[in-house]
Amino acid sequence: MGAAGIGLARADTNRDGRVTRSEYHAAFTAMFNRLDTDGDGVISPAERAQFRGMDLGTGMLGGGAPTMPSG
Repeated sequence: MGAAGIGLARADTNRDGRVTRSEYHAAFTAMFNRLDTDGDGVISPAERAQFRGMDLGTGMLGGGAPTMPSG
């Protein structure tokens, strides 16, 4: 399963095998809020650059904190 499939599976909060519009919206909002690190309602180029270094498999839609590269 690719990163998008993993993210959608994590968005399925009631684990019924389907992602509703509200589940998808909640997951997208959570991801946006994690990326908008200064809370100004805009994802800046600097915040996007930080996103490119995150490990998407550990937390963007799954609840945990995003993992930054160690190197």
